[in-house]
Amino acid sequence: MAARKDEHGKPAEVGVLLRIFDWNSGGAAEDTVTPAPGEGLYARVADDITHTSLPYVDLLQAPPAMASLPKSRGYLPFAFSFDSRYGNQEELAGLIHVAGQNGIGVVGDVVSDQAVAKRYPLELGPYTYARKHHLPFGLTPECIYADRGGTGSASKAPGLKRIFPGPAELDHSNPTVRGRVRRRLGGSLEGFGIVGYRTDFAVGIAPEHAREELAGVDAPVRIAEHWFDYDPNDLGAHRSELQARAIKGNTAVYDVTTMAALREAMKGHSVGPNGETAVDTKTSDLRRLVDRHQRPAGLNGIAPELAVLVVENHDTGPSTNRHNETHATAHGQQHWPMAGVWVAAGYAYTLLHPALGAEVYAPHYFDWQSHGDGPHRGKKMRDELTQLFKLRKEAGIGPESTVEVLSSKKGLYAARIDGPQGGSIFVKLGWEDWSPDSAGQQGAILAAHGLHYAVWKANEAPTALASIARKLH
Repeated sequence: MAARKDEHGKPAEVGVLLRIFDWNSGGAAEDTVTPAPGEGLYARVADDITHTSLPYVDLLQAPPAMASLPKSRGYLPFAFSFDSRYGNQEELAGLIHVAGQNGIGVVGDVVSDQAVAKRYPLELGPYTYARKHHLPFGLTPECIYADRGGTGSASKAPGLKRIFPGPAELDHSNPTVRGRVRRRLGGSLEGFGIVGYRTDFAVGIAPEHAREELAGVDAPVRIAEHWFDYDPNDLGAHRSELQARAIKGNTAVYDVTTMAALREAMKGHSVGPNGETAVDTKTSDLRRLVDRHQRPAGLNGIAPELAVLVVENHDTGPSTNRHNETHATAHGQQHWPMAGVWVAAGYAYTLLHPALGAEVYAPHYFDWQSHGDGPHRGKKMRDELTQLFKLRKEAGIGPESTVEVLSSKKGLYAARIDGPQGGSIFVKLGWEDWSPDSAGQQGAILAAHGLHYAVWKANEAPTALASIARKLH
């Protein structure tokens, strides 16, 4: 289970965080997808833990446990309620209990940027408040931004950058809003056994307000979701802003800069009717994974103690398996999907590089099959991921780990990552050949491989002098 926060109140280490849901996990009755989304998500995951123990998983990311508009899957809430489309209160309690017995904590998903009336007509636009609709949670029109139909502050939260017209609807400069959020965190959720929080679309909330809302909350894991535009030719500016928001809010953050670097470096093109992709060697360029100082290009390159790495989530990716030849289309939102052919390599990066932790998306873990022409084709991606989890644990990879980039070319990225206790691994990504031996690193043992990635374990712990040299490199 994740560590408690330290005496300075800094974000706690996350480790391997498994997101247990996708966009269709608690779908509405009118949804038509294959397979049909069923309710009872909590019970299904609890049963999986009972039978498998989810080896090497530290935390589960649960969906919003709130009553909400059906099509919003919890993200347009109208009431405090643990009975949702994902299961009832007893099933949620059962999941938290079974997870705890296996040393796994459960992180709550807090939706505090918006709220709607119970029968709000989505066709009017979910983020524009009409005063004829009754507001939930004891809120009043003064709690809603003026440009969203309320009488609060004139416009959206300070510093909010455009992604799509909408959040944030609730004006967190209003103390009533902050008080309602604190009630939700410190009372309802924390008393239910939640060990941490993911703040949904935190970019719509001024960091100082989010910090106040989390003050006094005992749950140690705090991850904020900040989405804003980036310049592919200047990721440094993006990660600096992300770092500033993390520090001001006193939270860890999803490393969206690394997500951008992965997507800019790893391109694919469609080659099949079920969404199969192949590497686009013309546009892929793995040099984008490093900055001009040969550090990781994302937030983890300058502040790994604040970064939670992620490949895909319910907003960015699909809600089905694109590669097991059972689905004609990939359902889900897919606002910013990773090319499927690169997904496993993406996890080889996020799980095995310095950071506070790494998130794993439910369909990849529970549903996907590996693919490609190698011996891994047709196997469960869950098995690939579990091996990467294991290597992460054995090497002691975390925010205090160090990374030395050994090769960075268009078709090849290779790095050595040293854990603080001396465990070391080599990670190779891309379509070009490489091995530790070719870089003068003899004796390493191949420990994992998949489509466009391979991982080796160093057979000896590095000497103190070598570790210092790598840090100074």
